[in-house]
Amino acid sequence: MINSLMIMIVCTSFLLLLYFSYNFPSKRSLPIDRARHSKKGQPFCMEQYYRLFSSYRYPGKTKDILVTTSERDPFDPEHIIVIYLDQFFVIDVITNGSRLSEEDIYNQLRRVTQFAEESIAGESEMEVQPRVGALTALPRNKWAEVYEQLCQDPENEGNLKTIAKSMFVLCLDKPIQAVEELDETTDINGFLNETNDSNNLNKRDDVSLALQLLHGMGSSFNAANRWYDKTMQNNSQNQMIYQARVSVYLIASYSICMRNSDTNQLFNPKLTCFDRWVIELVKSFSELHTITGEPYLKSLINNSQGIENLPVNHKKEVKRWKLVRFPSVCELAYPRRMKWNLDNNSKSMIDYALNEIDKIADDLDLYILRYKQYGREFPKTVNMSPDSFIQLALQLAHFKLHKYLVPTYESASTRRFALARVDNIRACSMPALEWCKAMTGQTKCSTDEKIRLLRKAMEWQTEIMLETILGHGVDNHLLGLRQIALDHGKELPNIFKDPSYMESNRFRLSTSQVPTTMDAFMCYGAVVPNGYGAAYNPHPDNIVVVISCWRTNPNNNASKFAEMLDSAFTEMRELVLSNPQLAKQPSNEPVEWSIAKSLGADVGLNVTG
Repeated sequence: MINSLMIMIVCTSFLLLLYFSYNFPSKRSLPIDRARHSKKGQPFCMEQYYRLFSSYRYPGKTKDILVTTSERDPFDPEHIIVIYLDQFFVIDVITNGSRLSEEDIYNQLRRVTQFAEESIAGESEMEVQPRVGALTALPRNKWAEVYEQLCQDPENEGNLKTIAKSMFVLCLDKPIQAVEELDETTDINGFLNETNDSNNLNKRDDVSLALQLLHGMGSSFNAANRWYDKTMQNNSQNQMIYQARVSVYLIASYSICMRNSDTNQLFNPKLTCFDRWVIELVKSFSELHTITGEPYLKSLINNSQGIENLPVNHKKEVKRWKLVRFPSVCELAYPRRMKWNLDNNSKSMIDYALNEIDKIADDLDLYILRYKQYGREFPKTVNMSPDSFIQLALQLAHFKLHKYLVPTYESASTRRFALARVDNIRACSMPALEWCKAMTGQTKCSTDEKIRLLRKAMEWQTEIMLETILGHGVDNHLLGLRQIALDHGKELPNIFKDPSYMESNRFRLSTSQVPTTMDAFMCYGAVVPNGYGAAYNPHPDNIVVVISCWRTNPNNNASKFAEMLDSAFTEMRELVLSNPQLAKQPSNEPVEWSIAKSLGADVGLNVTG
């Protein structure tokens, strides 16, 4: 269960979130982000930063409704939701006209954990509440129906409104079993039901961390300890934190809730804008508060029974928490536990949701590749874009494994424009295909010719990337035209009915660069049943790539894709080092890219066989 040391760490992240929510959104006072490369210095739209704490997704039978409150009503209560052991609690962050102090937060969280643990153990008069958090993981149309049923009860309706108006949701998770590795043969539920070995907690691997954040490791653990409709969820998990080197992880609505009702795909619709801020927030947290530093966390795990062997500065910090009297505890209003009134249908839907979560959890195949031979600095030595370099490595990996290329999505930030979010960089191209054929021996050519083909594909990829981030991309433009026709009741133009266009939008390779200086990563599932997801974080001297696919497709395998990607990175390094001067030289062939050509057969839309 959650111990006092864990609550200490959570308190610090809690305060940081409160500080951000109070000081920046209403004042809109964050320093403006600016472009660092192309059109250097161009300002970025900051709107998404200010929506982190004021957005909520309401379920709908045909489509969801995303509601963003531009300004907080001064008469609205200011509170957060804490979920522990699947029980929901409300904590007011304003008491007697003042915001909670760090000691106040500590006391309130201790009360929450005590209430929940006593209730679950049968040591309290409070009745154990149903695992309603699982309902938000239902297919959206089913959740919309249950939502309407819940709102027919005044107490349930009040609870739902309280959650929607909360500043954020804090999920205090119970620990999961440590594992060395999860492979494609691992049964998630069987693995979770085994006895937890506390001696192996420091062996927890990256994959179990990622799965914990995506789906809570299934119904046996924390899948229902969530409210997936809330944009900002702060997920804190006892002992998992030590492996990850920071104490908290923030879930910005990219978990199991984003499943497509028809395909059960698990994906992330909000790519770089929220995630980059989330990662930087955690980075700031770890820098500002030494209590969360790696040496301290390792000390906690090795000295869980006492503080005798802790470093001196860490001893002082622990003693400060242990000896403080917390004089305000008697004045604090107790956290309010939510009570739910569910009929038999709603209860049965909870069981259905938990069963569906387990199916998806078992189906998701995830592998985290840490490539350590080089990082983003190496491509720069031969005048190549690091992002384009990685994208071509992904193309080569897919070609080596499956012998063909597929429509590829790479998120491109369009924040140079007001209220814009992302467009799509299409990495699948004829130059990439020609180079992949040469690298795998399908086309016989010399090493120098392979370098020329690499340079040609690199320049093509880089040009498309620059055009897209500057607002000249293909996908958003065509999507706008298609939507205009639908909104006005017009017949769709033939291009939108063409099989090539339809196939080009089934992204069997969905990728995203989420850079951060921290040892952190983002993860999501493949967006189509026969596809892959690949999120990557390029460090100066290493590259972290999270690869995902679905086990129900026998042709896809995350670990095999990772093996091919590792090989592709190495082969590309060896190739350019065989003749660095040639690798640095621009291609003699001009890059010709246009919307018309990119939609034609010349771009490789028919290379799927």
